[in-house]
Amino acid sequence: MSNNEYEIENEEEKTEVVISAKEIKKKFRPEFQQNFEKYYPVNFFKSVNFVRNQCTKCKNFFWNINPLRTICGDSNCIGTYSFIGKKNYMGVDKKFNLAEAW
Repeated sequence: MSNNEYEIENEEEKTEVVISAKEIKKKFRPEFQQNFEKYYPVNFFKSVNFVRNQCTKCKNFFWNINPLRTICGDSNCIGTYSFIGKKNYMGVDKKFNLAEAW
């Protein structure tokens, strides 16, 4: 064999199955919903007065501080991005540059 030739070994063709994040969520969501105390810091959430509600639109569960809230806040459920044009989470009307937001 010369320096320009390479021996190629024939390996069995290997196939890997890749599933999307959406498929992963669909597969594991029932387990997380049923046994949420195993997967989420429930004691912490309760210590800061968070409650767990189920969205009336998408049926997903969510944590928040308003026990009467019925919609999770996902843009698909409320129809818009609720943070646009609002003050930031600290109540300060300050614009952030990309580095600060990162």
